[in-house]
Amino acid sequence: MWIDESKHKDILDKVDDYGNRIKRLAIERRKYMDSVMEEVSPYKIGDEYVNVKTRERVKVLEIYRRSSVGHGDIFKDNSISDIHARFDNGDNTSRYGYYDPYIKASDYDNKTKEYYEKIENYMRFG
Repeated sequence: MWIDESKHKDILDKVDDYGNRIKRLAIERRKYMDSVMEEVSPYKIGDEYVNVKTRERVKVLEIYRRSSVGHGDIFKDNSISDIHARFDNGDNTSRYGYYDPYIKASDYDNKTKEYYEKIENYMRFG
């Protein structure tokens, strides 16, 4: 059933206005998340990491949020907790899913609790 636009223009205009406000808020939210990404990211540009599988040492070149925005859906951009790193070897954490093989070099060198958890998780899920 179609709505008669001539009879309900005020209702349709209000619905359109709500849609436009939601889009503006989603864009504003995305800009805010981008602006605080470095602050909340576990990765810092220049930090050294080690791939526990290959033992290759790499440095973080870039951090980024993986989102649905590039796929046209600004409403599903909830990725403030989905922050990834791109390394100087060309690899990145987003291609691995939850259990990527990279760990901070200091944890690798000192065989910390985080190192053993990473090894265990990578052996189980990687």
